[in-house]
Amino acid sequence: MTSEVAGIEHAYSYIRLSSKKQLRGTGEHRQSTRAEAICEQMGWKLSPLTFQDLGVSAFTGKNRLTGALAEFIRLAKAGKLAPNPVLILEAWDRFSRQDLDESEKAVLELLRSGVAIHIGFGNRTFTRASTRDLAARVEILVAMKGAFDYSANLSRRVKSAKSRKISRIADGGTANVREMAPGWL
Repeated sequence: MTSEVAGIEHAYSYIRLSSKKQLRGTGEHRQSTRAEAICEQMGWKLSPLTFQDLGVSAFTGKNRLTGALAEFIRLAKAGKLAPNPVLILEAWDRFSRQDLDESEKAVLELLRSGVAIHIGFGNRTFTRASTRDLAARVEILVAMKGAFDYSANLSRRVKSAKSRKISRIADGGTANVREMAPGWL
């Protein structure tokens, strides 16, 4: 354990779900209870100030640019968090699913501001020292690239399925309209 990790005292939980539909699932509860368990295991004090982006995309970066994560980053840069803070994420894809140019820059900037990042899956903590550690940087990049690729492929599959349904309807076929209609219908 590096001295930076040993010095961590205060933890902040960040919870993100990609869509409002996911609120019906267990993702929010799973992420919050995991943060509590991590704090208990590591001896960190979990702040009552929790940051949540529920139904906010990380693929577009909306969570990091205008969401609750953006507010956390603003507070970190302004020095308005408790001393020796750590941001707890379930996985790197909660932070960003943008391409590497965007996501790596944002992660490194946050780490360099003095905020550590703990990733629940893998039970790893990254600190300012991680920005100079080749293995840590590669680990971060591989995870961020995987998150981006997953989202990009999912987006292509969804658009392709919608396009096939529209073509089927245009050709006189039928399609399940409920799948294509807005939720309020």
